[in-house]
Amino acid sequence: MSAFQEGDGVAAIVEGLGTLRSPLIPFPNPKLPVLCTQSSSQRQPGTVVATASNKITIASTGNNYVGFCGIPYANVTPRFEYSVPCSGKGQLIKATAYSQQCAQSGSGSQYCLHLNIRTPYPPNSGSTSDLRPVILEIPGRGFTGGIDGHPGNDGGNLASQEDIIVVTINYRLSTLGFMAIPGTNITGNYGITDQMNALEWTVKNIASFGGVPKKITIIGGSAGAGSVSPPAKCKFKTAIAMSSLGAGQNIFQATGCTQATLNAQIVCLKQAPALTLVGLGSVARHVAQDGTLVKTPQIDLKHGTTAKVQVIFGTTWMTVLHSQPIPRQLSLFFLLQGFKVGLEIFAQYAQSIINSGLFLCIDEATMYTVAKTDAFPASYYYTMELTGAGYDPNNLGGPPPTPGPPYPNPKFPYFRLHGSDIPWTIQLTASYFGSFVKTGQPNHKRSYLTVRGYVKALASIQKTGAWNSGEASTQGPIKLLDCPAVTSPFVDVPQGAFLNYSLILCR
Repeated sequence: MSAFQEGDGVAAIVEGLGTLRSPLIPFPNPKLPVLCTQSSSQRQPGTVVATASNKITIASTGNNYVGFCGIPYANVTPRFEYSVPCSGKGQLIKATAYSQQCAQSGSGSQYCLHLNIRTPYPPNSGSTSDLRPVILEIPGRGFTGGIDGHPGNDGGNLASQEDIIVVTINYRLSTLGFMAIPGTNITGNYGITDQMNALEWTVKNIASFGGVPKKITIIGGSAGAGSVSPPAKCKFKTAIAMSSLGAGQNIFQATGCTQATLNAQIVCLKQAPALTLVGLGSVARHVAQDGTLVKTPQIDLKHGTTAKVQVIFGTTWMTVLHSQPIPRQLSLFFLLQGFKVGLEIFAQYAQSIINSGLFLCIDEATMYTVAKTDAFPASYYYTMELTGAGYDPNNLGGPPPTPGPPYPNPKFPYFRLHGSDIPWTIQLTASYFGSFVKTGQPNHKRSYLTVRGYVKALASIQKTGAWNSGEASTQGPIKLLDCPAVTSPFVDVPQGAFLNYSLILCR
């Protein structure tokens, strides 16, 4: 029987009958379990309207924040200089709307260093009890694009479903974030220091928004997967890398900065419009070995600066396909012919690529090395089989439209594009990643899944077993994330040997 308070009485629904018992049972001030629901039409980032009645003010480190979006984490920063954490105190900061995205693809601003917070639990002022774990998301897209808060990745679903805090950030991109000129004080990695300052702000302030400062998981897709630099390694507890993967005179030429001296060229470059710099055919988009943040050309997994934390690594099933010129007219439903013609290979080799997962041998070799060297306390590996939109320069298309529900039908053939991982919108994957944020491993207790109503997730886990950490001796396991998920050994070892990317090379 389920009971609901109404006025000074209690209404009851008798299980099995599905009817409301009437009249009300007299029962003033009963103590009943509470279920919080969200029925407002203002339930998405683009539909929320800030009013006096829903205003929430958070006091933190000497400032008051009204809202949770567009929070500045760094001072206004001149071009080609490292950002520094916000130093203002005693300010009332309005944070009720997203900030401009960082300059990219014809829009945005170079003054964009803001973050957003999704919290199910704004605590009372000064309270540090019952705080939640935190996940901080770093956007990807090759260090040339990515925004911190569109409805598909704002983290609201995950925060609500898994009862955790989600932080999303902006950082400077392209030439504005990664320009490096040898022999000068323009050393690059400005976007990386932005990320570090966003993490630093989160550590100092997140308790006021309901989060545990010492329990932060960093997650990044594509370029975001490889972003966290060594100086930040003591500030996070776990990490998730999803779809993991200097500049020359041409930038000066393209912007018209052709003065006689390098110093004059740099002055010119600093004055060029931001959108011009990020819109050039050639842009700076790589992390540089600057001697401060990045001191070595390679990572020493055993003795280097690797953070000793639990990690999840993964890709989409066809994550490298975006770099291959495959004819559109053959690509969607005729994978075999698409690979055969587009890559100019024999049919048997095209079929081998389809069967094995498209060059995942490189990622599997990485995971094998991680397990064999004990680089991390625990490492979990996945391939995302069910995906959404992603990086698609060849216009291959994601899930195809279908005449009937579901729209689109993921069971139809389609390309799983790079960066199209969608862990938050699927019950099973949300439970895996939510558990990892909370406990450092991806397997919730079955009692938790039952209470949360994760019926499909529970059925899948019972059918396919737990998601275990990688082991070099078993060359796996890998979780093929669909619904249900499948536990498998590495699937690409034969193709890796064929392409001379054998796991043995990593020993």
